[in-house]
Amino acid sequence: AGVLTQGGLMAALAREDDTDPVARGRYVRETILCTPPPAPPAEVNATPIPPDGQRTQRERLAQHSKDPSCAACHSLMDPLGLAFEPFDGIGRFRRDDAGKPIDTSGVLTNARPENAAFANAPELADLLSTSPDALGCFVLRAAEFAQGRAMEARDACAVDELKAQFERGGGSVVDLFVALGTHEDLVRRRVP
Repeated sequence: AGVLTQGGLMAALAREDDTDPVARGRYVRETILCTPPPAPPAEVNATPIPPDGQRTQRERLAQHSKDPSCAACHSLMDPLGLAFEPFDGIGRFRRDDAGKPIDTSGVLTNARPENAAFANAPELADLLSTSPDALGCFVLRAAEFAQGRAMEARDACAVDELKAQFERGGGSVVDLFVALGTHEDLVRRRVP
């Protein structure tokens, strides 16, 4: 929770005049779960509804769930991003939005544990810390960092082995880094 709620990250995932739950939720999907949502359809107006001082961010985003062309993707991002609503556009903590209490509850969908409810960002972070999908994504990101490149289809077997080893080892980061530095498929130079 401490990493995901840092002021710098919250500010980077916000607009100049408002929070941005869509960007924050997309960040969790792409970076923590390795499941980026598709781009919005070309005909959709993706301009966020500006703050009006009357409706909370959750109330303004409710239109996403009403519009079928938006709902499929936004149901994956919005609940995750709304967990971070207590952090304003520059990452400061706040207790209300448009004079109303902030509702940070949501449900994790399309990731394990499937349909797990959370009340706030720390609970979401706790779910992610034990999610097999997030742990697998961590291994992939670590492999990419260690190799200095994106993993390719030819790396899939090695990454799958690393994921299984990481899971069997109880999520030991030290063991993962040793495995990354010694895995035969990742330490040999490939000839183009």
